[in-house]
Amino acid sequence: MYATVSDMSSRFKASELTQLTDEAGTGNMDEARIETALTSASTLIDSYLAAVYDLPLTTTPAILVDQACEIARYKLYGDAAPEGVKARYDDAMDWLKLVAKGTVKLDVAGSEPPPAENTILTTGQDRVFSRDSLRGY
Repeated sequence: MYATVSDMSSRFKASELTQLTDEAGTGNMDEARIETALTSASTLIDSYLAAVYDLPLTTTPAILVDQACEIARYKLYGDAAPEGVKARYDDAMDWLKLVAKGTVKLDVAGSEPPPAENTILTTGQDRVFSRDSLRGY
Protein backbone atom coordinates (compact mmCIF):
# COMPACT_ATOMS: atom_id res chain seq x y z
CA MET A 1 0.00 0.00 0.00
CA TYR A 2 1.12 3.52 -0.69
CA ALA A 3 -0.42 5.06 2.44
CA THR A 4 -1.41 4.04 5.96
CA VAL A 5 -4.20 4.87 8.38
CA SER A 6 -1.71 7.15 10.11
CA ASP A 7 -1.16 9.03 6.83
CA MET A 8 -4.91 9.51 6.49
CA SER A 9 -5.18 10.72 10.10
CA SER A 10 -2.42 13.26 9.59
CA ARG A 11 -4.08 14.70 6.46
CA PHE A 12 -7.75 14.70 7.41
CA LYS A 13 -9.69 15.50 10.57
CA ALA A 14 -10.40 12.59 12.90
CA SER A 15 -14.04 13.69 13.07
CA GLU A 16 -14.38 13.37 9.29
CA LEU A 17 -12.79 9.91 9.22
CA THR A 18 -14.98 8.81 12.14
CA GLN A 19 -18.10 10.08 10.41
CA LEU A 20 -17.17 8.23 7.21
CA THR A 21 -16.29 4.90 8.83
CA ASP A 22 -18.11 4.51 12.16
CA GLU A 23 -21.12 2.45 11.12
CA ALA A 24 -21.32 0.77 14.54
CA GLY A 25 -21.73 4.13 16.31
CA THR A 26 -18.78 3.65 18.66
CA GLY A 27 -17.50 7.20 18.17
CA ASN A 28 -14.19 5.92 16.79
CA MET A 29 -12.92 5.62 13.26
CA ASP A 30 -13.01 2.14 11.80
CA GLU A 31 -9.40 1.53 10.79
CA ALA A 32 -10.30 -1.61 8.86
CA ARG A 33 -12.59 0.39 6.54
CA ILE A 34 -9.85 2.99 6.03
CA GLU A 35 -7.34 0.25 5.21
CA THR A 36 -9.80 -1.23 2.71
CA ALA A 37 -10.14 2.16 0.99
CA LEU A 38 -6.34 2.59 0.98
CA THR A 39 -5.87 -0.88 -0.52
CA SER A 40 -8.38 -0.03 -3.23
CA ALA A 41 -6.61 3.28 -3.91
CA SER A 42 -3.22 1.54 -4.10
CA THR A 43 -4.55 -1.04 -6.55
CA LEU A 44 -5.93 1.75 -8.72
CA ILE A 45 -2.62 3.60 -8.60
CA ASP A 46 -0.74 0.41 -9.54
CA SER A 47 -2.93 0.01 -12.62
CA TYR A 48 -1.65 3.36 -13.89
CA LEU A 49 1.97 2.96 -12.76
CA ALA A 50 2.27 -0.46 -14.39
CA ALA A 51 2.17 1.21 -17.82
CA VAL A 52 5.50 2.92 -17.11
CA TYR A 53 7.19 1.38 -14.06
CA ASP A 54 8.19 -2.06 -12.86
CA LEU A 55 6.13 -2.87 -9.78
CA PRO A 56 6.44 -2.96 -6.86
CA LEU A 57 8.31 0.32 -6.59
CA THR A 58 11.54 0.26 -4.61
CA THR A 59 10.51 3.39 -2.68
CA THR A 60 7.26 5.30 -2.28
CA PRO A 61 7.49 8.95 -3.30
CA ALA A 62 5.60 11.34 -1.00
CA ILE A 63 3.33 12.40 -3.84
CA LEU A 64 2.01 8.83 -4.12
CA VAL A 65 1.11 8.90 -0.42
CA ASP A 66 -0.83 12.13 -1.01
CA GLN A 67 -2.62 10.77 -4.06
CA ALA A 68 -3.49 7.49 -2.31
CA CYS A 69 -4.99 9.42 0.62
CA GLU A 70 -7.08 11.63 -1.69
CA ILE A 71 -8.38 8.64 -3.64
CA ALA A 72 -9.14 6.67 -0.46
CA ARG A 73 -10.96 9.64 1.05
CA TYR A 74 -13.13 9.92 -2.05
CA LYS A 75 -13.86 6.19 -1.91
CA LEU A 76 -14.93 6.47 1.72
CA TYR A 77 -17.46 9.16 0.79
CA GLY A 78 -18.91 7.05 -2.01
CA ASP A 79 -21.70 8.83 -3.89
CA ALA A 80 -21.98 11.55 -1.23
CA ALA A 81 -18.57 13.18 -1.82
CA PRO A 82 -18.59 16.98 -1.49
CA GLU A 83 -17.44 18.98 -4.50
CA GLY A 84 -14.01 19.74 -2.96
CA VAL A 85 -13.31 16.07 -2.27
CA LYS A 86 -14.41 15.12 -5.79
CA ALA A 87 -12.23 17.85 -7.31
CA ARG A 88 -9.16 16.58 -5.44
CA TYR A 89 -9.96 13.02 -6.55
CA ASP A 90 -10.30 14.20 -10.16
CA ASP A 91 -6.94 15.99 -9.86
CA ALA A 92 -5.33 12.78 -8.56
CA MET A 93 -6.79 10.78 -11.45
CA ASP A 94 -5.61 13.36 -14.01
CA TRP A 95 -2.13 13.21 -12.47
CA LEU A 96 -2.11 9.40 -12.67
CA LYS A 97 -3.03 9.58 -16.36
CA LEU A 98 -0.04 11.86 -16.95
CA VAL A 99 2.21 9.39 -15.12
CA ALA A 100 0.87 6.53 -17.24
CA LYS A 101 1.60 8.50 -20.44
CA GLY A 102 5.13 9.20 -19.22
CA THR A 103 4.54 12.97 -19.13
CA VAL A 104 5.14 13.02 -15.37
CA LYS A 105 8.07 11.04 -13.97
CA LEU A 106 8.33 9.73 -10.44
CA ASP A 107 11.57 10.11 -8.51
CA VAL A 108 12.13 6.37 -8.21
CA ALA A 109 15.57 5.29 -9.33
CA GLY A 110 15.89 2.16 -11.40
CA SER A 111 12.24 1.23 -11.66
CA GLU A 112 11.43 2.31 -15.21
CA PRO A 113 11.27 -0.67 -17.54
CA PRO A 114 13.53 -0.81 -20.59
CA PRO A 115 12.17 0.65 -23.83
CA ALA A 116 9.62 -1.48 -25.64
CA GLU A 117 10.89 -4.04 -28.13
CA ASN A 118 10.15 -3.64 -31.83
CA THR A 119 10.63 0.12 -31.59
CA ILE A 120 11.72 1.81 -34.80
CA LEU A 121 13.88 4.91 -34.57
CA THR A 122 14.40 6.98 -37.70
CA THR A 123 16.24 10.08 -38.74
CA GLY A 124 15.41 12.16 -41.76
CA GLN A 125 17.35 14.32 -44.15
CA ASP A 126 17.55 18.05 -43.74
CA ARG A 127 14.66 19.96 -45.28
CA VAL A 128 15.19 21.01 -48.87
CA PHE A 129 12.47 23.61 -48.88
CA SER A 130 11.89 25.89 -45.95
CA ARG A 131 10.38 29.28 -45.32
CA ASP A 132 13.81 30.90 -45.65
CA SER A 133 14.89 29.08 -48.84
CA LEU A 134 11.58 29.93 -50.57
CA ARG A 135 11.56 33.57 -49.52
CA GLY A 136 10.81 35.81 -52.49
CA TYR A 137 8.99 33.21 -54.59
